[in-house]
Amino acid sequence: MTLKRKLSKKKLKDAEMSKPALDRLIKLLKSIGPLETPAENYIRSVMKPKFSVETHDLHEQDEPIDKSYFIATGFMLIYYIENGVKYVLRICGPDEIVSPDSFLTGLKSKYYIKVFKDAYLLMITEAEMEYAQAEIPGIATLTLKTIRSFEAKELERNRIISAGGQKSVLYFYKIYPGLLYTKIIGDEDIAKYLLMSRSTLSLLRNDLIRRGLIPKK
Repeated sequence: MTLKRKLSKKKLKDAEMSKPALDRLIKLLKSIGPLETPAENYIRSVMKPKFSVETHDLHEQDEPIDKSYFIATGFMLIYYIENGVKYVLRICGPDEIVSPDSFLTGLKSKYYIKVFKDAYLLMITEAEMEYAQAEIPGIATLTLKTIRSFEAKELERNRIISAGGQKSVLYFYKIYPGLLYTKIIGDEDIAKYLLMSRSTLSLLRNDLIRRGLIPKK
């Protein structure tokens, strides 16, 4: 696909997805805590769309990250490389907020953030969030509640994944059924995230399919 066609595709997707994506983000935030009209209006005005026409690293390891993301569709991968070995910290999918470790701190991030082809994101900059927390009533409190909400989910996620075996594989595909029969994210990265080998992932997944615990293709 030529650059011109890629840009055209991006503009069409931005126009098509922007309002529904914002509506879903607002719904998510309201499920966490009160969101007054001024705060909602500000969020709707500053969240910028980003459609990924190809898979690439949005942010590099050891660099500050000044943006936070809401995933409307598609997937992102948070990983790091240590002594030449790749470690997958998180796989993130639709309706998740991806707020990097260095966001609002000015520090260098420990991680890479990869976005996959055809993902549609909404993003806010560090400066926009700092202004909102200082000037828009309710934003600072909601930000804290959002962080606590996602920390609780992350603890539960880590508990199940750390247990290993079929339970962790079943849990993963129930959260991300869109990754079951696609190659958006390869088995190597999924296996790294689930702390197992590719062969073990394949064996456990096939057995779950055979037993009808996850759907056949």
